[in-house]
Amino acid sequence: MFCRIEDYERFLKPVSAKVDGINREQGAQNLFRDGVRVTDAATLDSILHDSGVAKKHDLQGSNLPPTDEIEAQKASNLLLTEKGKNGGGKSPGRYSRNAKVIGDWAEKLTFQLLEKIEGSSNHTHRAAIGETPGWDIDYIDNSGKLNRVEVKGTEAAAFCNIEITANELNAAKKHGDSYSLYLLARCMSKAPIYQIITNPAKQIDEGEWGIEPTAFRLSF
Repeated sequence: MFCRIEDYERFLKPVSAKVDGINREQGAQNLFRDGVRVTDAATLDSILHDSGVAKKHDLQGSNLPPTDEIEAQKASNLLLTEKGKNGGGKSPGRYSRNAKVIGDWAEKLTFQLLEKIEGSSNHTHRAAIGETPGWDIDYIDNSGKLNRVEVKGTEAAAFCNIEITANELNAAKKHGDSYSLYLLARCMSKAPIYQIITNPAKQIDEGEWGIEPTAFRLSF
């Protein structure tokens, strides 16, 4: 698998492939050539930190592309299947250092997209007011139906997997066709793309998507 590099920017300083004599990235040696490979969030953070980019591109609100100046483009292929991963290593970790900033940015952009739907009304950004019903945004469409939207964002060009909470999964199963996932890729850029998946619970029930627990809550 190959890709074209656009908007190339050199690191502020060179980054060694090894840390204390150990490879920074773990994987098959034949992937360290001119192809594309998957790395985990911790490794990416390490590379950015040692390159000096992290300090330059720290995701603070004043440095983010304003969502009201961005025209997101709709896509239909943001889910990277096991076949599409081409054997490319581990899945990313659950959370990156900038996960909340990316998530908030994605929600704000999605809210603006929903407001543009002709005939829609009563748009409410639940997450922004501290409510957690199992979705981030809801609105009424031109038929009078209440639509519930859960937003997932990534800086990558596609999703290897999606993390959902038990609350979100229960809401998706309960509300069926009135529950949708809005997937935003290339977040924090001036050219984000998004895909809408209606009734994600159906994908799980019909075996199109796999699901597995990735965390457990410990109470004291």
